[in-house]
Amino acid sequence: MGGKSEAKAAYFDKLKSLLDEYQSIFIVNVDNVSSQQMHEIRLALRGQGVVLMGKNTMVRLPRLRGN
Repeated sequence: MGGKSEAKAAYFDKLKSLLDEYQSIFIVNVDNVSSQQMHEIRLALRGQGVVLMGKNTMVRLPRLRGN
């Protein structure tokens, strides 16, 4: 089984690849958003974009830059 550090590394690898692939990104806070609303958003974006969710501590720019 993978540990937390492996999961974090996989998350950042996916994030970096998405940043390379897409020209634009949209970062939002999803506090108090119901699972039904998230489902509808994912359906609406299907084929046009990707929804990648992470904790605040994981989505800090210095980590993305390799610092």
